[in-house]
Amino acid sequence: MILRRVISHFRKQEWTAIALDFLIVVFGVFIGIQVANWNDARSERAAEKRYLIRLFADTQANIAELTGVIVLHDRRAAVLADLEHVLLNDGEALPDAVLQGTLCRFFVQPGATLQQGTYDELVASGALSILRDEELRILLSRQQAAQAEAARLDMVTPAIQRAAIPLEDYREWAIIREEGKKNTYGGVTCRFDVNGMRADPRMPSVIAQLYRDQDVIKRFRADLLEISHEIDARLKELIDPQYIPATESSAQ
Repeated sequence: MILRRVISHFRKQEWTAIALDFLIVVFGVFIGIQVANWNDARSERAAEKRYLIRLFADTQANIAELTGVIVLHDRRAAVLADLEHVLLNDGEALPDAVLQGTLCRFFVQPGATLQQGTYDELVASGALSILRDEELRILLSRQQAAQAEAARLDMVTPAIQRAAIPLEDYREWAIIREEGKKNTYGGVTCRFDVNGMRADPRMPSVIAQLYRDQDVIKRFRADLLEISHEIDARLKELIDPQYIPATESSAQ
């Protein structure tokens, strides 16, 4: 219709009308582009809000997971420190019930399963730029780097096993035949000859190395926890308080 009007005006050499038609077309295209851009921006902001809420949920889960793992590392390190003190100072032997959780499977480190599905989705879909806050993007990148570094800790397991070889001389495995067997890994437990350890000059060094491994691994987890807390704090600044659980908003 516009084209026919322009042709008609052109034939009649109605230049003013032609100019007006041209302006109408340009203005219409401009408005159309602006509306499309506005819709795209609104869609991106809605997507950003959804991603922020999901990242917040992931971060809360990660903080809880890492906190629990660090507590477990501290508990195991405390048992090892007590055992070293017993060996060096001829103290009272620690009961098997205390030693079992740390020394029966010393080479199995407490795992930390972190929630990163939202971040992985953002990266895989190329949508990371939807997050407008540069500080948050930097924190998420730091978290990924720290997690990759922590994942390399699996490489120290063979060294831990080699260092603890002398422990085998004073550890005896046994099958658990009680009802509690179903709550154990493999249905077995172990007992320890602490008196024999006292007489072996290698054992304080063995225990010290196991303690060191607990401390090193805990430090990596603590770094991850610190970054997770920073992400959590930043997200709380970016998310509308109504989307933060009551327990969280009340704690701020």
